[in-house]
Amino acid sequence: MGVYLHSAATRISNSYKKKHDYAPLTPRETECLKWVSSGKTNWEIGKILNISQTTVRTHIDNVKEKFGVITSTQAVAIAISEGVIAF
Repeated sequence: MGVYLHSAATRISNSYKKKHDYAPLTPRETECLKWVSSGKTNWEIGKILNISQTTVRTHIDNVKEKFGVITSTQAVAIAISEGVIAF
């Protein structure tokens, strides 16, 4: 997963212009995204944060919409390249 994530982050950061024109992430969205970057599933994140799996999915979907991407991996790559989360 780490190799794939690094490759995706490099590819996206080369094609993604750092416009900072996305809406800021909420603390909960950031927290969920950090757990996604650690390889946790929505179910696992829900158990860790004591929220439902559906709520986790909603937070991640909001992040993907804010970043204008389709997958969680793309969202993590952008968040890392923008310094929103650390790898």
